[in-house]
Amino acid sequence: MKKLGLTFLFFSIFFLAFTQDNLDRNTIVGKWTAVGFSANGIMYNIETDSLYIMPETYDEFTSNDEDTAGLKKYFRREMRSILPFNFNFKKNGNCTFENKDIFERATYAVDEDKKIITIFNATSGKFINLEAYMKDNNLYVSNGNTKSLGFIILKKVK
Repeated sequence: MKKLGLTFLFFSIFFLAFTQDNLDRNTIVGKWTAVGFSANGIMYNIETDSLYIMPETYDEFTSNDEDTAGLKKYFRREMRSILPFNFNFKKNGNCTFENKDIFERATYAVDEDKKIITIFNATSGKFINLEAYMKDNNLYVSNGNTKSLGFIILKKVK
C-alpha cells in the first residue's frame, strides 16, 4: 500500500512538472486579476462561485462537522475582502499591484529556473519573492509561506 502511495505521488509530481506552462518575463507581461484561490486541498473559483475540495481534504472537514456551503461562504467573504486584486507587469520591468486598500508601483524580475517573481518596492525598500507558475494560461502566485501552501490564481485580462 505504501509503495502504491509513493508511486502515485511520483507520477503526480511528474505530471504537474510537465503540464505547467512556461514562466518567463514575456509570458507575465500584461494585466492580471484574481479569479480564484487554492490552499490545502481546497480551490475556490471567483468567476463561477464554485468550490472544489480534494477527497482527502473533504474527509477532514466532514469529520470536523464543516459543510461545503459554509466553506464556500467563507471563501467568498475572504476573496471579496481583497478584491480587486490585480498585478500589471510591463515589458520594461515595472509593475503595479492593486487591491482593495493598496496601489503600489514597483519593479520586478523573473527567475525562470526557480519559478520566482521578485518584486522590489522602492518606496518601502522591501523585496517580495513570489513563488509562481503558469498553468492553463493562469498565473499562480504565493508568498512562499509553505505552511499555508496558498496560491492566488490570476487570469490575464489584457
